[in-house]
Amino acid sequence: MIFKEKNFLSPELFDILSQKSTQLYKMSKPELNDMSISADAIDPDKGVYNKDMSIQQAMRFRFYCNGDDVMEETVGFFGPDIGKVLLQVKDYLINEGWKNIKLSNVWFQYGDTETQMHRHSDGIIHNATAENCFTSMIFTHSEEWDSDWGGLFKVESMDGTETTIQNPDPNSFILWNRHHPHWMTPIVKDCPTRMFMGMSWYQKENDNDI
Repeated sequence: MIFKEKNFLSPELFDILSQKSTQLYKMSKPELNDMSISADAIDPDKGVYNKDMSIQQAMRFRFYCNGDDVMEETVGFFGPDIGKVLLQVKDYLINEGWKNIKLSNVWFQYGDTETQMHRHSDGIIHNATAENCFTSMIFTHSEEWDSDWGGLFKVESMDGTETTIQNPDPNSFILWNRHHPHWMTPIVKDCPTRMFMGMSWYQKENDNDI
């Protein structure tokens, strides 16, 4: 399952989110993760930067909180305006049929020509099934993004026959099941920092029956 929308938030709420994202950039930290991949050839356009072992690099600001549903704690940390963003994404999932969706994690991520996001899949959350675990992103930079800069976000269908491409336009939204392979094409030119707010969601298999 893959959904995407343009101009997801109201202009007023997006401006608030973009300003918050810019502020948090100053407090972000690099994250480096070893990721084993199997590939016949290096192909950055398909998320393969190195043949045998790759390093996923990113600048991230994370809010760490344990619990089955961290919505209340996250809103308390980031403030009510970010809470409105989270509720809009939650309502989107509810309208798609996940009536008891829960928030697991929130982070802000930043990319430039040094950033690599290799082809990978996200793991399941709290032992929920893969079909009930989701990642969502809202691109938070305010500048219009030229596709010639690179930094395109790609999500692959499970059978590998289709690839959804998302240009990181400001206020664009994409949501996908976490087991879908996904990656970012290289940012090839000096340009404004590529920013997004990431969110992880899940629902236990029988929660809709509650």
